[in-house]
Amino acid sequence: NLSTKELSGTSTELYSLTKNKVLFYTDKFNSSNLDDASKVSLEEVEDTTNGYSHKKISNAYLFKTPQRAIFTTGEPETDFIKWLIKDNIAKSITAFIKSTDTNFYHFDYTWKKGTHQQYGSFNPDFFIKKDDVIIVVEIKDDSQIANPDAENIGKYRAALKHFEIINKHLIEIGEETIYKFTFLTPKNYQVFFNNLQDADSSKILNFNSELDVKLSSVI
Repeated sequence: NLSTKELSGTSTELYSLTKNKVLFYTDKFNSSNLDDASKVSLEEVEDTTNGYSHKKISNAYLFKTPQRAIFTTGEPETDFIKWLIKDNIAKSITAFIKSTDTNFYHFDYTWKKGTHQQYGSFNPDFFIKKDDVIIVVEIKDDSQIANPDAENIGKYRAALKHFEIINKHLIEIGEETIYKFTFLTPKNYQVFFNNLQDADSSKILNFNSELDVKLSSVI
């Protein structure tokens, strides 16, 4: 088992908040024990004349994560967080985390680059807890539905196997927790969150995105 205490902090250059990154945070972040440099940086971010992309969430109870703040990269990730902090969605989940790119939850995968076998470490983007269900989400853009990268095919194959093994083990030891993995793109956010907020957990367990279906057909 991994504890969220093992989730390392993340940082980014301020200029990236004028490019493709967005900072999500609440008052709890402002009042936390920030060092002097971080306090100055946050003041710069909150100064609207600087043009830094950030969203301060006024109701901390909608930001259901143990993380003090989250950086997103690219529009698909940013929009996904905006969905997660909607009132009706936040009330229907137990908690979520945005994983770091390295050093938290990862497993190996392989893919073909031409005729060469490549090896990598897969760190899924999000973990969402809804009662006894943990939904693991990897965010991609809609272009992957029609033409998924070979690397994503390898990640999907490895993820299905990985969580199949974990779920089998959890059943064997009598645990009620179950993992659900999905590759998700903005095109299917609406249906994903409709299923996520349904009281019947089987709805999200049986969910498959269009990218899931495409990847399943080629692995």
